[in-house]
Amino acid sequence: MDTKPASLTFVSKSLNRVVAMDELRKLSSSDLDRFNGELAMAARSMENALSDAMQRELSTGQPVDPDWVHKIRRKMNVCHAFRTNLAQLIKGPDQPEILEIRKATQEPSNELVTQLAEEKFQELLIDELGERLFKELQEEAVELALEDLRLKTQAS
Repeated sequence: MDTKPASLTFVSKSLNRVVAMDELRKLSSSDLDRFNGELAMAARSMENALSDAMQRELSTGQPVDPDWVHKIRRKMNVCHAFRTNLAQLIKGPDQPEILEIRKATQEPSNELVTQLAEEKFQELLIDELGERLFKELQEEAVELALEDLRLKTQAS
């Protein structure tokens, strides 16, 4: 009994239907363009949500739910996979847009790497110093940063 692996799917609001990866060739060119725009907007929205959540975690110390992060990253990967295939259908495999999409799916953004590194650094500091001392140092760092900003503003 041979079973074919399930095709990736995306629930498209712009096309008002579920789109399977292996059905992309059946879409009209206008549907391909609309779907590509929807995927780009969805990916951008998820990147922003992930970035905002990481920033919130850095500023409040409240950890981001790792299950939520995993779900968002999975959805982003699905969007990128669809966009790569769409771009090949729309533009051809060697166009600069395709290469950029491929690069984006293979390499995490510098901003995301920096945020994740800061998160791991905070975890290591908490393990070394304890949460109470870490929070005290974090509050002192914020106060020093605010003082620096005030001094720079006054000097201008």
